[in-house]
Amino acid sequence: MSENNYKSDAQPCNYETNSEELPPTGYRHVQPVAEHLEEIQNKGYSTYEVFSDWVDMQLYSLQANEKGYSEVIDKYSDEDINTFAQAFGELQFSMNQIQTEAIGDLYELLGMSSDDLGQHFTPHTVAKSMAQMQLSSLNTKKKDSVRIADPASGSGRFLIWSARIIQDTKNVEGVFFAQDKDSLCAKMSALNFVLFGLNGDVYHADTLTNEVFAGWRINSDDENAPRITEIPESGLPESHIE
Repeated sequence: MSENNYKSDAQPCNYETNSEELPPTGYRHVQPVAEHLEEIQNKGYSTYEVFSDWVDMQLYSLQANEKGYSEVIDKYSDEDINTFAQAFGELQFSMNQIQTEAIGDLYELLGMSSDDLGQHFTPHTVAKSMAQMQLSSLNTKKKDSVRIADPASGSGRFLIWSARIIQDTKNVEGVFFAQDKDSLCAKMSALNFVLFGLNGDVYHADTLTNEVFAGWRINSDDENAPRITEIPESGLPESHIE
């Protein structure tokens, strides 16, 4: 087992709240991240294994879950763990450059979306337009709060664009709810909630069958506590978000 004590240095993305900014196209901005992960993959690991372990490392670290974190890094060398850290640093740099989420782009670049499952992430331009239409009637002249849910969240892209629009209003606070049938996608949403300062819940759940398998609660406002906590089984809702 590696003794490397690498921990995630995840900080909320320092994006400008400018609704006129164009979303990114293509995958050039995540190519350096992919190259770091491919260095580890070339040592005999699958693409899915490396990517999912990398996401788990961030989540366990942010939850201060030493046991879970240690179980993930156990099979990797110190060199590998440093490479994982470099990949995460490149991801944060990329997000600050493009001003929105990049984990979903990396997921697609690595060829992990599934035609068989009908799994395709909504393009940034479409997600932004959807958020603008959804929130076009928002009353911004008084203090208010709004709840926004996405029952097939992927990497949380639609909710992130919604949060940016809400932040522009200054007067309105948003509480966000994400869920996805794919466990890894749900985890990507949870990580993005932290990286973009969203408050709310993320569930690994099946919208069609109402089954809920796991959940995370994100509180980005409390600097003295873990910004993300796993919801215990006893606290999970009996059905999907509504």
